[in-house]
Amino acid sequence: MLVELVRDAEQLQYGWFTGKLYVDGVRGYDSLEGFAHSTIPCGKYRVVISQHQASGLEFPRLLKVPDFDDVRIYFGPLPLDGDGWILVGTGRNGNGLLIGDQIAFTELFQDIQEALNFGEQVWIIVK
Repeated sequence: MLVELVRDAEQLQYGWFTGKLYVDGVRGYDSLEGFAHSTIPCGKYRVVISQHQASGLEFPRLLKVPDFDDVRIYFGPLPLDGDGWILVGTGRNGNGLLIGDQIAFTELFQDIQEALNFGEQVWIIVK
């Protein structure tokens, strides 16, 4: 399974990076990342699902991201909800905040979990 995060380089709102996240080139979600110093470097990263120590909940985790210890895909309307994490939603409101974030996260989590359960590797390309 391949997930692709395409950032809108010109559309830096409130210091946040907006973008689109595609699953196998089809399903698209809106994405938000934090300020420039907390965005993930462009590259290709393997994705697993693992337990987050602080919350005890499972989230998709990107492995071997340079200069980051724990990058995950998460839900929430604004980047403050996930320090250096990729937030997903079904759209954005007029202020650029994500809407439908829990719906998008649940769908994406299920897709990743299903692929992993079938023995597939899951990768994300950040552009």
